[in-house]
Amino acid sequence: MLELINVSKDYYDFEFELKNVSFNLDEGYIMGLIGPNGSGKTTIINLIMNVIKPTGGKIKIFGLDNTIENNVAIKDNIGFVFDKSIYPEKLNLDKLGYIYKNLYSNFDEKYFEELIKQLNIQKLKKLGEQSKGNQMKCQIALALSHNAKLILMDEPASGLDPIVRRELMKILLEYRERTNAGILFSTHLTEDLENISDYITFLDNGKLVFSKSIEEMRDEYKILKCTIEQSKSLNESDFFGFEKNEYYFKGLFGNKNILIPEDAIVENASIQDIMYYLNRK
Repeated sequence: MLELINVSKDYYDFEFELKNVSFNLDEGYIMGLIGPNGSGKTTIINLIMNVIKPTGGKIKIFGLDNTIENNVAIKDNIGFVFDKSIYPEKLNLDKLGYIYKNLYSNFDEKYFEELIKQLNIQKLKKLGEQSKGNQMKCQIALALSHNAKLILMDEPASGLDPIVRRELMKILLEYRERTNAGILFSTHLTEDLENISDYITFLDNGKLVFSKSIEEMRDEYKILKCTIEQSKSLNESDFFGFEKNEYYFKGLFGNKNILIPEDAIVENASIQDIMYYLNRK
């Protein structure tokens, strides 16, 4: 349903460049898009949305080339949430719902009203008078209102408190069950991805580090914790990254057969662990 094939984006005047990124997202799956600031996450979202054009490679959505000619057919089936509200501040959700009803062929007014109630949004209050968190919730309600087959989210949990973030994760899972949509979810809040993602795609400095199922990721990456004395038997080159002081050693390792010191602790690496230690290589 979504395929990036050796996609590159060169801004020429800036140091950042997206370099030959390839990954696939099938319908019915949720993919977390992770990476440090400036890694290329928003660039990927903007390329898929046709806001900017790639300088190399190809993007295919619903089997169609992501071109101007196919833009209307593709956008009719995409729901999007950006990290900041893109709607005029003078409008309210009631007026935006009317616009969406006339824009999208599969707008579902009943479900839209359910989302407004579930997210506890004031429908008649102007966006400019809403809190940042409520502006984000308005975007989410609109993104899911028209039974889109692909949902693109760039930092959707920004400005939301932990309770509302959990509610959002629940809504996304329910939406996936309801529509069998594919969801691409870019975020810094990696704990939100631990429980809902099927795949993780990790970017760093414009390059693809990996795109794996979350099961593959958990099988491959482990954390070892031990005392500094125990760590003397370790070969530090066996680790993707590590940190140590005079008392303890903690490092990320993979499928290599390494000799685990007696009484050392080995655990599954979290997404945050993986990002942190791969970035320290």
